Amino acid sequence: MARRAVLLLAVAVGSGAANGEETALGVNARIAAIARLTLGATVAEVPARLRSGLADEDASVRAAAARVAHTTAATALLPDLRTALGREPDPEAARELAWALADLDSSSESDAALKAALALPALRSAVARGLIAGRGSRIVPLWTDARGHFDEAPAAVVEGIQDGLHEGLGNLLASFALRDLEQHLFEALLTEPRAGVESAVALAALGAPSSTARTAAYFLLANRGVPPKIDPFAPKAAEGLDERLALHLYEASLGKGTTEPMAGLAAALSGDAGARERALGRYRSARDSIRGLSPDERELLVRTIGGESREISDARDRKFRPGPLAPEGGFTAGAPVVRTFGGYPRGFVGAVIEATGCQGQIGFFDGVEIAYQTGGRAKTATPLKTAFSAKGCGEAARILGLNALSSEGDSRVVSILPERPEFLACVADPTASEGAREALRAGWKIPDPKKVKTVRPVYPASAAERSAQGIVILDIVVRKSGCVSSIRVLRSVDAVLDLAAIDAVSGWRYAPTFQDGVAVPLRVTVTVNFTRQ
Repeated sequence: MARRAVLLLAVAVGSGAANGEETALGVNARIAAIARLTLGATVAEVPARLRSGLADEDASVRAAAARVAHTTAATALLPDLRTALGREPDPEAARELAWALADLDSSSESDAALKAALALPALRSAVARGLIAGRGSRIVPLWTDARGHFDEAPAAVVEGIQDGLHEGLGNLLASFALRDLEQHLFEALLTEPRAGVESAVALAALGAPSSTARTAAYFLLANRGVPPKIDPFAPKAAEGLDERLALHLYEASLGKGTTEPMAGLAAALSGDAGARERALGRYRSARDSIRGLSPDERELLVRTIGGESREISDARDRKFRPGPLAPEGGFTAGAPVVRTFGGYPRGFVGAVIEATGCQGQIGFFDGVEIAYQTGGRAKTATPLKTAFSAKGCGEAARILGLNALSSEGDSRVVSILPERPEFLACVADPTASEGAREALRAGWKIPDPKKVKTVRPVYPASAAERSAQGIVILDIVVRKSGCVSSIRVLRSVDAVLDLAAIDAVSGWRYAPTFQDGVAVPLRVTVTVNFTRQ
């Protein structure tokens, strides 16, 4: 498969029922009629359909209308988007509306609508994520009014930075949060590696009045490694067990002695379940924070905080790269990420698949290569050339590609639509709206799910001719029902073998996994081995 496609979008198709007939259409048909506007419609038809969608009685239709208004940059509809956000009760639709408004407009009218929605507790996380994703560094004029709300929804702010590909925004927001004592936001920005906060911001927090801020800064610096030349530092007295542990790891990373021994800290952690749980969470997001400890101390710490056996052995044996590490944030990777389509409002994918008549066929696929711009919209969306496309599925992939927004910090993506009927049924299920972000990572207190159906990969002849072989590593999301809904290539071997691996895994099935008696979606790492016989 050529990773850079050359086929241009030049397709114009009908977009469904006329406006007067929309009320008679089902929800899926209304979503599909809106989604297909990106393939071609009259100048008058687009705003009319989108206005109707924004006022629809169904939240999934309203979310779809907001998405298409955003991806088509329908600035003529800004007043309608503001009105819709002002009356929107559904978090997902509110996120789509906020993202569109924040990306397309910086007027005082849109600012007022966004601030009003952000003030609603039920919508706060959704609106914060969309606002940050769309506005980026242009958030500065809103900071004073919004900062308290951001501090109440810190995880959403981090997700918004990734969604909008805002390199450097983590530094800006962390600096503001440190200055204005928004400690939960500061902690979240320093804890999430892909927020890209630089060491200088953490160093500035070492003398902060907030123990929470200092703890986050210690962990980041211990994990990344401290720059070789820093000013002499006399630490503040640690205010709790969390900060005592963080300070110990920071001091150990400097190699200049520690305030208290690890054995004493381990003993204290043994008697504090909350501190152990928090320490384990921080360790799993900052595994290099133990760089300054001896192997025995690493083992003692990870064992004490409840690490799994493989985490304990890994901690003891781990080798660390010398010198400080660069921040992990940044959205300028060279090669595109290869993954299945995702990140759409609920019901969107299923409606498109149904409307295009894409029923699928084993071994077939379609895809679109997408380059995103800051703010999350696609800059280019180029369909892949493939001789293995099932009826209707190429059109479905084009519609999905044109209506894609960035997610998970990926600036360039080859989005694949595997066409196995079971995969299409899984992603089209409107009752299963959980996405990759909501999935729990298998292996941390949750066992890997039990596979009940395996599809062996087909070794493509073109790969055999080149003697291509190796192990493709994939990250997948298993829905509550056990079907596979999302696939991402973590380690590529060969473009054709990657596709063959995606095709096979798209047909795998797992038994549902339960946590506290409730079925949960899981994120699992799997491998597909191609060996030339």
